[in-house]
Amino acid sequence: MIEHTNVQIIKQDGNPAFAIIPWDEFQAIEPALKRHRALRDGIPHAVVQRMAIDGLVAIRAWREHLGLEQSTVAEKAGMKQPALARIEKGGSKPQSATLKRIAKAMGLKLDQIDFHA
Repeated sequence: MIEHTNVQIIKQDGNPAFAIIPWDEFQAIEPALKRHRALRDGIPHAVVQRMAIDGLVAIRAWREHLGLEQSTVAEKAGMKQPALARIEKGGSKPQSATLKRIAKAMGLKLDQIDFHA
């Protein structure tokens, strides 16, 4: 775990308003921030665009949007990377249990990757 050592707090009217952290620490937490925004905001325009214009399967569009490696998502979902690659190519629809594990591995809700859930 990263221990913050150089955090600067900027106050407005005597109350904390901003926290500034070193760049390398921000880069370490940025993927988690993206996942949090994804959960709060539903489906980002960038993900919809990758699906509609580029023809990507929702799982791949999300994974790339979140900056996650295929092998990382597969491992967290309890599956092999080639199996996830096949799903991302859109050959066949995976079972509901598999979709749930993939969504959880990316920090998403099922209906964010499976619009018929």
